[in-house]
Amino acid sequence: MFLWRQFGADSVQCLPNRFEWQFERYPGGSKIYLCFDRDRLIGQCCFLPVTLQLGSESVSAAFSIDTMVDPEYRRRGIGERFHQIRLDNFQVALSSGQSEANAQLYQKMGWRVLGRYFEYRLMRWIPKPQRPRAFLRDLVDYARFQVRSRRGTKNLRTVVSPDCPDELHNRLDRGEVGEAFIKVERGYLTWRYREHPYFKYMSIQVFRGSEWLGACVARLTSTGCCRVVDCYCPRDNFPAVLEGIARSVDAPCIEGALAGSPLREHFVAFGFRILSTQQQIMGSSKDQSIREELSRHDWLMFGGDSDNDR
Repeated sequence: MFLWRQFGADSVQCLPNRFEWQFERYPGGSKIYLCFDRDRLIGQCCFLPVTLQLGSESVSAAFSIDTMVDPEYRRRGIGERFHQIRLDNFQVALSSGQSEANAQLYQKMGWRVLGRYFEYRLMRWIPKPQRPRAFLRDLVDYARFQVRSRRGTKNLRTVVSPDCPDELHNRLDRGEVGEAFIKVERGYLTWRYREHPYFKYMSIQVFRGSEWLGACVARLTSTGCCRVVDCYCPRDNFPAVLEGIARSVDAPCIEGALAGSPLREHFVAFGFRILSTQQQIMGSSKDQSIREELSRHDWLMFGGDSDNDR
């Protein structure tokens, strides 16, 4: 009832099976904290634990999700207390994309901005007629893609499979996807992509001849575009993986969101349009040395999905 009142009956939080999938089946073991005024539920905060790799050290971390305080009880420090509990229980607290209110709260608490998201979009087909300005923009993007795709890498081929095939799990287990800040276990891929309650995913593996270069996980949106939600490959292979997907996906456009400027140039080089956003990765820790280590890294993180598109 609390979810229904605070988020709305049509919200993603109230979709059938979403709570069980998001929290009960999450392989990292979720934690949910509730705040009551006597017998009235007035706030909740849910934590999704992850293992963060900082250099040679593994540290415990957690993202928060579905944090909500009853409007009648806001500005009383309840939200700040929820986030303090996270710092008390994990070495690092992380946030990937925030509401304006949460971003202001994190800044007030001294959290650091670790990366900023940008959106990318590539027109693969001749755009449909629309408003003149938008049509001209998409037509220019399409022409740019056509020119740059002719100068691409030779011998690239792709294999498209529903959800995440065992081959990708096996390559992950063997460490063939390179290093990552957040450790990804086999159970996570199954939970995230095979068992998702309302999105259907596909994996796109990219090869150069017989050499495996990497794979992306994507889905088709309600408008028919291909939205890339994650990528698994050694960092040096990313340009070729991006090129292989851009040249082979059977969709009018490719879109997504990514945090981290070091990869931005690869999207630009292949003709993607780049758009800035207000979303960012933020983090904090009670340990000063960990806070400094967090800021030293170039954070690279795909923005995942928009629950508005379902």
